[in-house]
Formats: sequence, structure tokens, C-alpha cells
Amino acid sequence: MTQKNLQDNNPWRKGNYDEEWKEEVYEKVRKTYKNPEIRKKCASMIGKTHSEKTKKIQSEKRKQWWNNLTDNEREKYSKKMSKIRLDNPRIMTDETRKKHRIGILKHIEETNGAVCPIMGKNEEKILDEKQRKLGVDIERNFHIKKLGYVVDGYCKETNTIYEVYEKYHTGYKQKGKDKRRKNEIQKLLNCNFEIIWDL
Repeated sequence: MTQKNLQDNNPWRKGNYDEEWKEEVYEKVRKTYKNPEIRKKCASMIGKTHSEKTKKIQSEKRKQWWNNLTDNEREKYSKKMSKIRLDNPRIMTDETRKKHRIGILKHIEETNGAVCPIMGKNEEKILDEKQRKLGVDIERNFHIKKLGYVVDGYCKETNTIYEVYEKYHTGYKQKGKDKRRKNEIQKLLNCNFEIIWDL
């Protein structure tokens, strides 16, 4: 089973524990953990989830362990974990990405009182001009809370999203991200989506 299959159709996340997938996870556990006792504990949890009580206990233990470390030990551990993450990049599902975005924006809102993204160089001028030309009201920095996205402008009257794209949106990777973002927004709002290029 390939990494793409694990990402697109992860049976563990769905609660449908495919035997082939579980065997692949067992193999990873065997390779990762040399200590047979640890292997046994890890393997026994495949296809299961901890209770909220257990999660809370584990969280408190991790906090206590971290607080007991010296500054030097913390630095060494952080460097070690950074290397592990680089060597074994995580596969993030669309749902995980969404939760991550929503969490970040919620934290910003609670900390600063509002989400205020950095505006493009000519963004305000371009949207002002579009607003005058169409004779409609375009709400700026419109926060789509269910998706964790903030778009440049949204017109409620015409149900249209406006995005001002600058040069960095022409990059290959960014094009893919923008396309996925556009599809998610249109699926939720069933809206028009107008891209205004500012190169």
C-alpha cells in the first residue's frame, strides 16, 4: 500500500481497520522499536484509541517530563525531533490541514481580538475599483471560519469571492495549493470565485 493510498483512504482514521494496512503498521512498529516490550505495547494499540482520561494523564506526564528537563536537554531533544521530522515527513490529510488552520486563526483571534492578514501592495486599490465599477459592497478580509481561510474580499449580494493574486501565486507548488483552496471554498459556499492578477 503506497503513501498516497494511506493519505487518501486511511482505514485507521475511518475506523475500518483493513488487515493489509494493519500489517504494514505492525511492520513499521517492528522496525522502529528494538525493545520487544515497547513493540508489544505499540502494536496492541493499532486500530484503537485512548480514552479522554488516558489522554489527559499522558498529557500531564509529558508536561511534567518536559518541565524537569534542563535547557541543554531541551535543546538536544528539539534538535533530535527536528531531524526525525525532516527524515520522516508527516502525511497531512485535508481534514488535518483544515483543523490546523482553524486552530491557528482561532488563537490569533483570541490573542489579538481579530484576524488581520497582511494585504497585498495594490489589493485595497484593486478591490475599491472593482467595488465602484460593479456598484456592490465587497467585504475585505472575509473569514470563512468553517474552513479556516481568510479571503481578500467577498460580495454577499453576488455571492462572489475576490482574490488578488501577486507574482508568488505563479509558482508550481502555490498553484496546486490555490486550486485546492478554491475548490474547498466553492464547495462550501457554492459561490463564484474571481481571481484578479496583480503582477
